[in-house]
Amino acid sequence: MKRKEFWLFAKNEKRLLLLIFGLLCLSFTWRHVMNRPTANNLMIQGDSTVVRVHSKYFKQTSNGAHSKKYDNQGRKAKVFQKVELNSADSAQLEALPMIGAKLAMRIIKYRDRLGGFYAVEQLKEVYGLRDSCFLVIQNRVFVDSATRHFLKINYCSLEEMGHHPYLGFRNAKLIVKYRKEHQRINSEQELQEIQGLHFESGEKWRFYITYH
Repeated sequence: MKRKEFWLFAKNEKRLLLLIFGLLCLSFTWRHVMNRPTANNLMIQGDSTVVRVHSKYFKQTSNGAHSKKYDNQGRKAKVFQKVELNSADSAQLEALPMIGAKLAMRIIKYRDRLGGFYAVEQLKEVYGLRDSCFLVIQNRVFVDSATRHFLKINYCSLEEMGHHPYLGFRNAKLIVKYRKEHQRINSEQELQEIQGLHFESGEKWRFYITYH
């Protein structure tokens, strides 16, 4: 718009145009101020500038882009490798937060008794592993359930079934007795029909039994 054309507008129209122009200038200035790093979210590390974004730190490059992450003290954050529970040794487990040598051995012993984990949540069943510990490590571990070992219900011994956490010796004796009387168990339904069987672990035993 030319300057001469502006003066041709009525008084009220001029005021409206000036108001719109002022609001546009104010909006631009506000955006610039809000996006500018302040003393509270700016840290200097040698020749590098570290800017805090949503409580996490990033190195700011010359074009303003955020590259490497930093922790809350402005140090480069560690990238953690997830631990696979069915193959981890004691050293790998002890590297997890809140897991000491004793607790690592308990996890391994319980894993061996089960034949391997099928879900991360089974860690809660390990004696001495508190809920607070589980909350800390649950996102740093995973399970390859294909590596767990199954109980061949028609061939395994009384001791093998009895020592399994989800079966126990009471159920194992009933299963062995039924097996002797009927030669084999052909399905999950047939197993559940054995009189006197009671699984305190609910349905978890299903993940460990095969009928082949």
